[in-house]
Amino acid sequence: MKAVLRRRAPDLERVVKVGDLSIDTATREVRVGERQLDLSVREYDLLHYLAVHADEVMLRQRILDEVWGHNFFGDENNVEVYIRYLRQKLADADHRRIQTVRGVGYRLHAVGGLRRSDVTA
Repeated sequence: MKAVLRRRAPDLERVVKVGDLSIDTATREVRVGERQLDLSVREYDLLHYLAVHADEVMLRQRILDEVWGHNFFGDENNVEVYIRYLRQKLADADHRRIQTVRGVGYRLHAVGGLRRSDVTA
């Protein structure tokens, strides 16, 4: 039975897409278009969290709780630092993909005119 389950078609829900960004949750592979990104564990977790909640404004404290964990004793500056790392790796210098919502948090936006309906999880 295990062999039959292994041979089944790959699970399409394992890939989260936001515009040209795709995240394969099984292999932890992240691509922007055809370019593969090399992310740390924390960068991957943060980007995946934002992608699952694409186009939603996520509070800094909620991001800290969900990505770093409730037992983490750091501050919200950690979120800002990792957002900067992601922007650099996504080549998001104009902040169109990861948008800052002043005094609140961040939003991952689909670049290229795609809307929330184009996000699959």
